[in-house]
Amino acid sequence: MEPGALPCQDGVLLERWEGEDIDGRHCPRVSMRTLDSVDPEAGDAATEANSQAISKPFGGDLVHRARQPLPEGMSRSEARRLRKEEWRESRRELNKEKKRDKKKRTKLNRAEVRKERLAAMTEEERASFLEKAKAEGLARKEMDVAHMNWALESGAPKVVVNCSFADAMNPRDWTSLAKQAQLSYTWVRDLRSPLQLHLTSLDGANPAIHSLESIGFRKWQLHIHEQSCWEVFDKSTMVVLSPDADQDLDTVSEDCVYVIGGLVDRVVSKFESKKQADSHKVDCLRRIPIKKFGPFGTNPVLNIDTVVRILAERLKRPGPEDWTAILAECIPMRRQNPSGRAVERNARRAERKNAGGQVTSPEGDDDSGSSSSDSESADDASSDGRSENLEASKLGSG
Repeated sequence: MEPGALPCQDGVLLERWEGEDIDGRHCPRVSMRTLDSVDPEAGDAATEANSQAISKPFGGDLVHRARQPLPEGMSRSEARRLRKEEWRESRRELNKEKKRDKKKRTKLNRAEVRKERLAAMTEEERASFLEKAKAEGLARKEMDVAHMNWALESGAPKVVVNCSFADAMNPRDWTSLAKQAQLSYTWVRDLRSPLQLHLTSLDGANPAIHSLESIGFRKWQLHIHEQSCWEVFDKSTMVVLSPDADQDLDTVSEDCVYVIGGLVDRVVSKFESKKQADSHKVDCLRRIPIKKFGPFGTNPVLNIDTVVRILAERLKRPGPEDWTAILAECIPMRRQNPSGRAVERNARRAERKNAGGQVTSPEGDDDSGSSSSDSESADDASSDGRSENLEASKLGSG
């Protein structure tokens, strides 16, 4: 049998689909072979040995599937992309299950530690400990509610999430948008930030509202508007901050209204917030100064919650020397350590520049920011997964 040929079963040539090697990387797809590549005189033993030889280098179970006829009207490349997307979706579901199991184990471990700690105490110590923990929890909750009530009524500056892009997103992106809005609310609460949060364009026709309702956003202490941000706030005071802007944001003023574009997309769509601002005759655009003060190679496209945290920290630390520390603290590490040819090329150019050499750009690298990720991932998409890409735009009055 030809080395690397695939096994044949009942006259049907089998195909090896994508799996994973022992390092967790996607292994290359083994292409289909013709029946001529299978030696008919090799016998069943040789066929089985060949299958094992293929399976062994990848450290996992070898997945075979018989070649299926192509759906009508679908090309082979389209069918291949469809299979790959199905495989990726199965991997995402598996990763989500792993995260749920890990979270459950962590919770159980904490419960065990607490149980052992209580068991080592006397009856009086145990009662005192539980009473103190309960009192601290209630006090912390009261402080959270009091702060968010104050921010709801008197907080400044105003930070608005523009949810008018939901029609250009898919259900997975709506979930990411809701999660990032929730994380933004959590940052304002935990940091005791004076930011006042607003969500706009959330009428009954907005498809993202169902994802927000599923995580209970109606109970959050923030402003919810059915109208767009362009109708709610005075456009003459607006300053749009987008990755596609030409000028950097300097300071965060309490007199400003900052609008973050709630566009979550896996394939980055450029200039969306800029186009919307131009259509409403808002001329002043700014961007987070990532290229100037951020870690080298960091993507200028940020999640909503990351932008909210940067605003909160910049409000507390307005000095020009504070930008570097703020961005290093607020931007997730997975965003600060990108990989790829573009980053490697830019690193080589920076080395040549530092060495005093002449820097040329034959490929015409464009360093302008792109519009909107757990993403991430999750990316969540983050997400998980991972991850997940977000366009952030911001409006303020100057």
